[in-house]
Amino acid sequence: PATSQTTKLEGPQMDFKFTEHNFGELEEGPKANVDFVFTNTGNKPLILTDVKASCGCTTPDWPKEPILPGQSSKIKVEYN
Repeated sequence: PATSQTTKLEGPQMDFKFTEHNFGELEEGPKANVDFVFTNTGNKPLILTDVKASCGCTTPDWPKEPILPGQSSKIKVEYN
């Protein structure tokens, strides 16, 4: 009989609550912000070294310290 096995990958793993956000229609002037919350579900510390937005009008800010296994953090994104 066939058996199913789940293989856990070595290293850090990012698990996001959500990976997209639609700011909708915004008026010119006020800035809009959203936090992309994630958890390191892996077994090694997670270090973010380069976070980029797909649009030049959004600016990401991310934690520079290692995120240990089981810890959560967030990437803050500001739309200007």
